[in-house]
Amino acid sequence: MHKGTNISSTLFVSLIVIMVATVCLCGCNKSDDLDTIFEGRFKITSYRHNAQYENDLLKELNNSKDVYYIVFSGKTFSGMLSEGTSIAGTWDASGSDRTFHIDLTSTNNSDNKLNRMIINILKNATGYSGDHNVVRIKQDNENFIDMSSGDLL
Repeated sequence: MHKGTNISSTLFVSLIVIMVATVCLCGCNKSDDLDTIFEGRFKITSYRHNAQYENDLLKELNNSKDVYYIVFSGKTFSGMLSEGTSIAGTWDASGSDRTFHIDLTSTNNSDNKLNRMIINILKNATGYSGDHNVVRIKQDNENFIDMSSGDLL
């Protein structure tokens, strides 16, 4: 009788371990939820160009209220850089390897240095990092823009 209880206990524990492992492994998804990350309004809060931050341009970003933003909706986006410089287009990303590509379908020409840097980074974007609260769009490790969700502003 004692021997049968040991086998039942071992079988029961083994089944529990298998069930927990199955739930854990099947429930894991190493891919980001892109519809959650890229949805809504984002304020461009920082940039880095050729591994440099320029204080006067950062001040321009941080002191502006209704400019330097991008709104994502589905697979399209629109936004405003400095006054009078709008952008729009489509985007595509992979949540598994965090690649990111943007196709600017409309942008105004701008003499503004910060606008040109942001547009260049967007046109040449290769990846992203972050979540719905803070997203970094990267051309590479030395050229990127940071954005904060409108929920945080």
